[in-house]
Amino acid sequence: MSNFVSKYFDNFSNANSTKGNLGDFQHASRLYIDNNMRLAPKFSHLFHVVLNINPNANIAALNSSIKYEINLLAKEADLPRYNVDSQVINQYNRKKMIQTGIQYSPINILFHDDNAGLTTLLWEAYFRYYYADSDYTNSNIDGSEYIDAVGYNRINAGLNNVYGSSDIFTRFKYGLDKPNKTTPFFTSIQIYQLHPEGGRARYTSFTLINPIIDQFQHDRVSNDGSNLSQNTLTISYESVQYGRGYTQVGLSPTGFGEYHYDKIPSPLGTAPDDLSKFTNVISKITGLANDIDRFKNGNLLNFTNATNNVLNTITSLSQSSIKANSSNILSNVTNNLLNNIIFPVTSITQNVKTVTSAIQRIF
Repeated sequence: MSNFVSKYFDNFSNANSTKGNLGDFQHASRLYIDNNMRLAPKFSHLFHVVLNINPNANIAALNSSIKYEINLLAKEADLPRYNVDSQVINQYNRKKMIQTGIQYSPINILFHDDNAGLTTLLWEAYFRYYYADSDYTNSNIDGSEYIDAVGYNRINAGLNNVYGSSDIFTRFKYGLDKPNKTTPFFTSIQIYQLHPEGGRARYTSFTLINPIIDQFQHDRVSNDGSNLSQNTLTISYESVQYGRGYTQVGLSPTGFGEYHYDKIPSPLGTAPDDLSKFTNVISKITGLANDIDRFKNGNLLNFTNATNNVLNTITSLSQSSIKANSSNILSNVTNNLLNNIIFPVTSITQNVKTVTSAIQRIF
């Protein structure tokens, strides 16, 4: 009768509820967890950026390994943003909204300012590729650079050397006055969101077409604190293409999983059979830890049988790493339990010490 009556006092309006008086709704679980978490939100920290530098630009300073390392140093990236141009018109005195175009908003990509200077090198290569301002440098004996005074000398009432009619004046070029720079530096920039689907690793990609750098910003230096430095790129682009697929090492995304990735398997292993047995071991150890009353009541035999049951399960594990972890867990549990209990009967205390030493010898 109590079960029948309790249905009228639980947190459900339906008297036929089978969840009991503590049952809750599982809408979120059904939505986000079912079907291998198919509809669960993506994690924002799982992403990969690929800067596709035009091979025809012949940027010698950025070889393949350096390009892939720069990609890994991206710490934050905006996904594409769009502004749709619209207009209100009159259609026989009725207001009508129409679209007149679309604008692609610039995005920011933040990079770590690494000790090797790779992300700074990226901007330097871009700067030297398009602009002649930084061409007039020479190297000191120690390899450091200094400004070539000839290129920036001011003569004739403060005019730079670029002004004049003779050859010495006209050979200096500045700004975008660089020949044969019609080939774009970037072919595209790709931002990959990484996420699972159906138990497999997938990606959603956003490819920015014909991107150019609108702004490059070095970080602020300060002796107040110890913040990590970063470099910020502001990128404009002409269009966006979307893509989806399964991740592949080195291919999708490009360079993914090849550079600076730890490819040594975990010592815990991944054998499904051993993992299920390991879970069983933990369950039995938990049950063993809850049986303190057996000691207090002097029932050493039940404890010994329970301990042997756990040890037999550990012995059946095939992977030595999982077996060692299981043994260490059991040893810590038994030591903590037995060493912190004072038994009123001397004989029980002696039997407990015997079991403890036996377990330690097994390990």
